[in-house]
Amino acid sequence: ESLKLIPLRSIVYDKTYRFHKSVLVLLGYFIKPSKKTTWQNDLINRNGINIEEGFFHVKFSQLGAMIDECFYDSYEDIEFDTKIVVLDDLDNSPVAGASVVIGSDEVITDTNGVAIFSLKNDDYSAVINAEGYQEKTVSITVDSAPQTVTSKIRLDGFFDLTITVENDADGSPVTGASVVIGSDEVITDEDGIAVFERMPADDYSVAITADTYTPKTQSVTVSSDDSITIQLTAL
Repeated sequence: ESLKLIPLRSIVYDKTYRFHKSVLVLLGYFIKPSKKTTWQNDLINRNGINIEEGFFHVKFSQLGAMIDECFYDSYEDIEFDTKIVVLDDLDNSPVAGASVVIGSDEVITDTNGVAIFSLKNDDYSAVINAEGYQEKTVSITVDSAPQTVTSKIRLDGFFDLTITVENDADGSPVTGASVVIGSDEVITDEDGIAVFERMPADDYSVAITADTYTPKTQSVTVSSDDSITIQLTAL
């Protein structure tokens, strides 16, 4: 029969169970092979386990604490597969041949845009570079489980422009304003914000109209992701 391990931390019984000493030896050897003797003795002493004639006696509540300790203490040494999927932000197509660097390790994405790392529990930064694309840094947290992280990267020379439209009298947001750049129109949200995505680097004219406000036109140069505020005067 297979041994099923269940969370026992919160279970408390006075009944004492009798296990062969080899079970404890196996636990210690399997979880901490490099420290098995010291680790086993420390575990025995710390939990007050009574070893007698090749067997050890332990209360059910103690067994739960031991199993918790075995697993949680060993997590620091376990590596989990972290799959990073790199996609083009325009059409979600995979970006093959991208360099993904975490610390001193570099993995090149395959034809599916996938790079796989084996990582221990910790926080990491993954730096992604691909020819013709802007560099991107992604934060990753490994928390005792495999995971897949999807990151979308953008071609060089394309940027986001965020425009906030305000009332020039009190700085309150102008909701529902029409913001036009070229042939593209975006209506401001409840915070007075309109976002234009993937704009090629260039000089643009921004035309803004809103009910009860004087229309306004303003020039803007896009050369990176940027945010600007434009104020309107009430009629």
